[in-house]
Amino acid sequence: MSELYVEYAVMDAAAEDHRKAADVLTDVEQVRAGATIPAGSLGTLVDAEAIQSAFTEATNDTAETLEATIKACQAMADMVDMLQKYFRAVDAAVAESFDAMAGGA
Repeated sequence: MSELYVEYAVMDAAAEDHRKAADVLTDVEQVRAGATIPAGSLGTLVDAEAIQSAFTEATNDTAETLEATIKACQAMADMVDMLQKYFRAVDAAVAESFDAMAGGA
């Protein structure tokens, strides 16, 4: 028979760590969003338009990756919270059953 042991404080910390990671990535995204090469700012470089286009494409790809990672961190935190609520409900139901069997409920 296997034993299930849950440390709720560890689950709280794990969920909070994922929320903090999402917050950090959100800050990174805000900085990234400000990184631009405005049209014409490269002057008359031969490949100025290609450089600007490649930069825009790369920064857009980075934005998509950051957004996906932020959502994944938030989803993980939500899943840990949901799992903890489930474990707490099971603990409460088991305790209630034992109380009833002992004539306490």
